[in-house]
Amino acid sequence: MAKTKINPDAEDNVSTALSISTPTALDVQGDQYHDDPNKDVIVPVLGLINKVGGLSQKFENKAGQFAIGDICLGKEALVIPISAVKLWEENCRDGVKLVYGKEPMPRLFTSERQAKEAGYIDDFSHSAPNRIEPIAKIGFLVVAPKDDASGDFVIKVGDLQTQTARSTYRRKGFLYVYQQIYNHANKQCLARQISTVGLSPNQVFTAGLPWSHVWTLTAVVMKKGQNSWYVPSIAKGPALTPEQVNRITENFSIQGS
Repeated sequence: MAKTKINPDAEDNVSTALSISTPTALDVQGDQYHDDPNKDVIVPVLGLINKVGGLSQKFENKAGQFAIGDICLGKEALVIPISAVKLWEENCRDGVKLVYGKEPMPRLFTSERQAKEAGYIDDFSHSAPNRIEPIAKIGFLVVAPKDDASGDFVIKVGDLQTQTARSTYRRKGFLYVYQQIYNHANKQCLARQISTVGLSPNQVFTAGLPWSHVWTLTAVVMKKGQNSWYVPSIAKGPALTPEQVNRITENFSIQGS
């Protein structure tokens, strides 16, 4: 199986098509130049359908359920985390709160130190004119739901049929999904006597092998006044066999370095 790379900087969309690039001189000389054939693969987004937004229009009356591409997975989604990148996202610039998906687009930083050097501080204060917050871009293998007939889940991991997906988590989603996976990875490092001193969060993720288990995504209802909405939450499920873990490790570009 060719290694699949999940690009943490790709824009969120639900397309499952392959992007087509205009050939260049380098592309034509195929015998001399060897590009990664997976670099143009658009990995679909695993999303939580909410009461408003694009997915709510695409999947009517399905709020609180998960979807990937054109498939509604239901109220639970079985996933295997295979990549995680923690970033820092600008959410307030010169005192103006930024809204994701609208202009101006928020800046992304690879570390809190990098953001602070650019004049930003963590969002906990809610007072500084330039603020950031942690976000996580996670790559998954999504397990096919029962009786699936889409033909999209073509990656076989033991007796599991899966397909790759990606998601971005902010605020409550960051706490309820990324932080849970990271905590598990950190505990696994300690149990295996792997020192995490000096490691980045992404390196801890890789060393902790969180893809050794199947995880279950569910939706949590949040309320503020008369308004309510859904946020994702995750819980660790059954362990995979050593053979399944090795297959994932050997066949995917696990991001964490």
